[in-house]
Amino acid sequence: MRLPPLPGSQFLSNLAALYGIQLATLFLPLLSLPYLTRVLQPAAWGQLGAITSLSFVLLLLVEYGFQLSATRDVARHRDEPRRLARIVAGVQGAKAILLLLMLGAALIVYALIPVVRETPAVYWCGVAFAAAQGFSPFWYFQGVERVQRAAALDMAARGLAVAGVFVFVHGPQDAYRVLALQAVCSLLAVAWNTGRMYREVPLRLPRWPEALGALRAGWTLFVFRGGVALYTSANAFVLRLFLPAASVANFVNAERLANAGKSLLQPVSQLLFPRVTHLIQSDRPRARHLTARSLMLMTAVGCLGAGLAFMLAPLIVPVVFGPGYERSVNALRILSLSIPFVAVSNVLGLQWMLPLGLDRVFNGIIISAGVLNIALAVLLVRAFGLTGMSGAVVVSEGFAAVAMLLYLARAGLLPLSRTGRFG
Repeated sequence: MRLPPLPGSQFLSNLAALYGIQLATLFLPLLSLPYLTRVLQPAAWGQLGAITSLSFVLLLLVEYGFQLSATRDVARHRDEPRRLARIVAGVQGAKAILLLLMLGAALIVYALIPVVRETPAVYWCGVAFAAAQGFSPFWYFQGVERVQRAAALDMAARGLAVAGVFVFVHGPQDAYRVLALQAVCSLLAVAWNTGRMYREVPLRLPRWPEALGALRAGWTLFVFRGGVALYTSANAFVLRLFLPAASVANFVNAERLANAGKSLLQPVSQLLFPRVTHLIQSDRPRARHLTARSLMLMTAVGCLGAGLAFMLAPLIVPVVFGPGYERSVNALRILSLSIPFVAVSNVLGLQWMLPLGLDRVFNGIIISAGVLNIALAVLLVRAFGLTGMSGAVVVSEGFAAVAMLLYLARAGLLPLSRTGRFG
């Protein structure tokens, strides 16, 4: 399978599909936010946000690093049917093992952390969502650069879950149904896309060597995903350990809106990841040029998004969330400052360092940023509350972006430089 030229219709349609996924992931739920924040009230909404935050961390235990490592392997070997079948079998077998480990971790969390036992139905529906979504085969379709149909199905499932909110959620006692709907709809989409994958790749039972090989191949990227979770997905749950659920609700609101802005940055790097991985082996100057263009564009978009979010926060928050969430304005303004940093780290990290094989350096930066975020949160939340948590996120994102820039510049690998190793 030969890659189509860039730019081209295949690339643009894949890009549109990935933007559709981002819209479904973050913007479709925004349609239900005005309803949920008013119906659930701050306490139930904040608790739901904290459990959702934890469920995304549990999800990473099943997804592992496969969204990157398996995508990279499929991109490299998509012209070799037998090798591709072994890759798929290994990843599926590894995910079965990881699911058991995730369920064990969920039981330990439930036993040790009192705040999750306050709403057991919400918690276990969050675990079910993590288990279902963790088996998504999207990594396969991304690796072969044919994501349109898989993305369309995923969007339909997420849209169905959002529609279900208006039908089945009517008060604080129904908070668990939000995650239950997401779990059921995710399971339907995953089952359908998995069937499509096996129509293209021969179905074979995974073997221990293949599953263990997949785990080894994805280990460094799992460490990366875990490090990212320490300063992205886990924030609301970490905040819940220190503050009441009603206070956490204000941070959840700001984080949802800030993440919606950040989501506009991800599809380009996500789509170019397998392409740059392929070009690194055959045309490195072209790979550098492609990454440099992406870096300039995404940084400009990030700065624009940050400026708009900062200026419009006092107008957006009351309209979207209603009364009782006034503290979300300041949190959103602070979090918006992280958007340009995310733009830089997405391109330099996901699109450039990983295709170059700089997994260890990349992981070191990400883990350091994650540890920095947790340390700052512990120090600042008690004194400054939501402002402290929001500030910790911005500092951590900034640290990651600057560290990547400095390393690549010193190594002569900065894609903007025409005098580096790639010319």
